[in-house]
Amino acid sequence: MSLTLYTWQYCPFAQRTRIALAVKGIAHEQYELDITKKPYPDWFMKLSPNGKVPTLVHDGRPLYESEVIAEYVDEVFDGPKLLPQDAYQRAIVRLLIAYGGEKFLPLLYRLLRNQDEARDEELRAQALDAWRWLDARLREFGTGERFLFDAPTLAEYSFGPFFQRWRIVEYYRFFEIPDTPEFARIRAWRDACEGLDVVQGTAPSTETLIKVYADYARNYDNAKLPPGSRFSAFDTQAWPLEDRPMPPRGLRLQASRQAH
Repeated sequence: MSLTLYTWQYCPFAQRTRIALAVKGIAHEQYELDITKKPYPDWFMKLSPNGKVPTLVHDGRPLYESEVIAEYVDEVFDGPKLLPQDAYQRAIVRLLIAYGGEKFLPLLYRLLRNQDEARDEELRAQALDAWRWLDARLREFGTGERFLFDAPTLAEYSFGPFFQRWRIVEYYRFFEIPDTPEFARIRAWRDACEGLDVVQGTAPSTETLIKVYADYARNYDNAKLPPGSRFSAFDTQAWPLEDRPMPPRGLRLQASRQAH
């Protein structure tokens, strides 16, 4: 059996696949794809026509999209189950994961990449509506005190990386979840997801994520260079993390003209 994961350590979707493999205890080879170097190799584009990580190759057969990979891994390999045994609970997990990818994470990037400070309040309100929606679903369907159900499932493993990236938005856009009863359930779930050893062990530190995502705070993603920059914030080889100061809170393009 051969199993190779093509990943990028800063991508939350790729992290979800690393989590799934770690929970199942599956031995595999791992290839770190530097997304700051484009175009991607032809051999990778043949494996992953959408040009994205994660991509998993099992016995020569490739799969991409983190949700698809996670369910495949759960079905094919032995080890702790990622999805609940109960069909209805499995459906609820899939419902939450779909919302995460379609709504929850895009709102994060929309707020993070916003360059018009006057729109921050509007975008923060939209984001809070998404957190409020999740809180309501946890109360509606959840049976666990901290987790969605009695033990972690693919829901926790999927949202853990998302919650870690919301810490970047807290830093750059001063976004906070109110410490009120209205958000008590989602705050407890966030803490439970982030607190999982497998989530913490598959992600860089919050400080590292803040440094690496600095270009996103200036509305420049991946390898695109903001004006005056010599290196992408994602290029940790050309611009080592230990050589970087912490970016200023509230960073936007107009406040960042100093070359790095």
